[in-house]
Amino acid sequence: MSFPSRERLAAPSSDRLRITHHSRQTAFPKRAQRKLNGPLLTGLIKSVYTRMRPSAPSFKACQACACSALRRASRAVTQHYERHFRGSGLRATQFTILATLAQAGPLSISELSDQLGIDRTTLSRNLRLIEDQGWISALAHGDQRVRKMALSPRGRKKASAALAFWKQADTSVEPVLRRFGLQSRPMVRAE
Repeated sequence: MSFPSRERLAAPSSDRLRITHHSRQTAFPKRAQRKLNGPLLTGLIKSVYTRMRPSAPSFKACQACACSALRRASRAVTQHYERHFRGSGLRATQFTILATLAQAGPLSISELSDQLGIDRTTLSRNLRLIEDQGWISALAHGDQRVRKMALSPRGRKKASAALAFWKQADTSVEPVLRRFGLQSRPMVRAE
């Protein structure tokens, strides 16, 4: 069987039957319909003819993408913590930086970036904001290329005051995690 040329598709003649599929019109010869004798076979031919054409790729599987799902879950958890931190005067990321420095002591930007899992650009922007508030300070180091950040007494006080906000957010995060099919991580016991 030969398929109709583009010119004939553009202006279908009276001896052709039009088939519409995915908003495209295609002419199908009536001769083939007569030869096969019957609407059932004609429907079968239409179906086969339509399926032979390439279709647009389906992106349905992308809706279940692990990367997208984790990004949505991360955003929801972050928003949960941000709501709880509103009264503290800190953002969730800023509190995490202060708490890490309170726990670990002075750290270089690279060490802090690794511990927090935050890229250096985002971390540097947050460090600048925290440093401007006087909550952290840069320590002098033998190697001028390395900048160690330490919690100031004012920063320790701010982190201690915000700890209650963090505890409230952390103890109420379970429903947010369950909404995304996640479960709470094992609790780390304080020493």
